[in-house]
Amino acid sequence: QQGLREAQVPGRFQIVPGRGQRILDVAHNPHGARALAQNLAHRPVAGKTYAVFGMLADKDVAGVVAAMAAEVDIWVIADLPVARGATAAALQTILTLANARTVIAAATIEQAWNWACEQAGENDRICVFGSFHTVAAVLRLIAV
Repeated sequence: QQGLREAQVPGRFQIVPGRGQRILDVAHNPHGARALAQNLAHRPVAGKTYAVFGMLADKDVAGVVAAMAAEVDIWVIADLPVARGATAAALQTILTLANARTVIAAATIEQAWNWACEQAGENDRICVFGSFHTVAAVLRLIAV
């Protein structure tokens, strides 16, 4: 019972140290994104939520964006450098159609993370999601 209560899965609502809340979640489909949005709603912040976001092109990007739209103030997007990776331009188009608040494009997920970390304050949060590749890129940076 104790093991089940304390079990953690890396990349599934994984909270990492840093200024403000920093959450990593591989949510890469609408179902996972709805669960992530619900978890974020239960942990409100006084400031803004920055989404470091990259997805595979063959996933339901619009569905994920729709599920997360109410929880994200600033989308920081980047290409995923894998064969099936969505480009930042494709993500930008979907976010524009979804009336996303603010969208910032970075060259890489690592640069998106670094930019969000520079911008986010104590009352803000950074949520990294959209793909195992997105979360893995950030995990390599922070070496958790």
